[in-house]
Amino acid sequence: MRKPKEIVQWRFAFLAIILITANTRFIGIENSPISPSEATIYFKALVPISVILLSFSFATSQDSSFFTLILHYWISLLGKSEAALRALPALFSFLALFPFFGISRILFNKRIAYTALALYAFSPGLTIFAQELSPYSLFLFFSLVSTWSLLMAI
Repeated sequence: MRKPKEIVQWRFAFLAIILITANTRFIGIENSPISPSEATIYFKALVPISVILLSFSFATSQDSSFFTLILHYWISLLGKSEAALRALPALFSFLALFPFFGISRILFNKRIAYTALALYAFSPGLTIFAQELSPYSLFLFFSLVSTWSLLMAI
């Protein structure tokens, strides 16, 4: 049986890591100008929904139609500012924290899961991908969710 003090410490550590991850993903999101690749994704999201849905049938290996579809509605909700555009991948990167922790808990013990979570929170590569208007965070999120679901089912 775990001591109540130990449970509170683990919950505090989890909350602190969540706040650190949110801080690293969202703070300073509008500091760099939009790159040409980000502009391409942005302009793809401005076309009518029928064109985006039609692109699903002609998808190539470099096409990110699902991300474009989500971004289209995201723009209508939050606007066209740099911060609003980049908030979508930052949100997916932040949400990927939870299935990442779940996978770590299933495969390893709690101490290793929290260590992996801290490494995820401070990872410069993941932070850069989270602050770039690209589908990488969406792919990461769905990959981790599907892996977590598979491990839960086994």
